[in-house]
Amino acid sequence: PSTLQDRDAIRDFLCRIFGSDQDQPYVQRDQMRWRFWEQSDAWPESRSYLLERDQQLVAHGTAWPLSLATTAEKLSGFNLIDWAADPGFSGAGVVVMRKMAEKVDVVYVSSGTEIARKMRAAMGFRPRNEFQIFSLPLRPVSQILTHQVKNWKTPLRLIRNLAWSKSGNRAVPVGWEAVAVPA
Repeated sequence: PSTLQDRDAIRDFLCRIFGSDQDQPYVQRDQMRWRFWEQSDAWPESRSYLLERDQQLVAHGTAWPLSLATTAEKLSGFNLIDWAADPGFSGAGVVVMRKMAEKVDVVYVSSGTEIARKMRAAMGFRPRNEFQIFSLPLRPVSQILTHQVKNWKTPLRLIRNLAWSKSGNRAVPVGWEAVAVPA
């Protein structure tokens, strides 16, 4: 597990591997602290793991905790994010993934770079489910007024969201139902 003292090394490593600059939101200090080290009931220890060789960072991964509740049991799991490995150290990313996977019942993976998708397939991951996310802006004007970023895209986003909010079939598909559940 990494510590807060590893933050700058991890930031530099991720920027180098992903070819991004240090202005990207995912490597900002507060974002990294929250994602990697902030305490949570779902994952009480560091969610960031790294592998070093000769005091050089060669692989990194972050656990985004998730759980799967079945009628029989509740399984612990995570989605792997910020998974990166130095191409000069074959298998380093796999070592990090496997070490992290020892802590949980289920590992979820989605998206990722082409290299990450190939690595997951080589590690034996296979598609089990496909899912789609649908959204409909209910209050597009309120949404745009409270959006954290306002720039040249803002008016375009408002027009798009207004159009989306007025379009589409509002009928519930056959066989679907919504049931209120306690928190």
